[in-house]
Amino acid sequence: MSSQFALTRVIPQFFPPIGENERAAARSLLKHALTDGPALVDALVEMAALARISQRILRTAKAELGVISVRLSSATGPRWVWQLPKHAHQE
Repeated sequence: MSSQFALTRVIPQFFPPIGENERAAARSLLKHALTDGPALVDALVEMAALARISQRILRTAKAELGVISVRLSSATGPRWVWQLPKHAHQE
């Protein structure tokens, strides 16, 4: 399964319904996307864009949830991932 296909199957549930604000949708997207572990920031930004969530709102939601940024080093250069704080997995 391609990652693009996987994204398009997940994204529709994060389109903010009428009456739900963009920030609530961003928090929901991050909680869902990071439940199973870290995710690349580039992929999260792409998911947010597909759900019509701005990068500014995504970063606000990140701060509200206490999401942690981690820099990974690789042969192709540094990559950033976001992950939920450890205590969030125990709730």
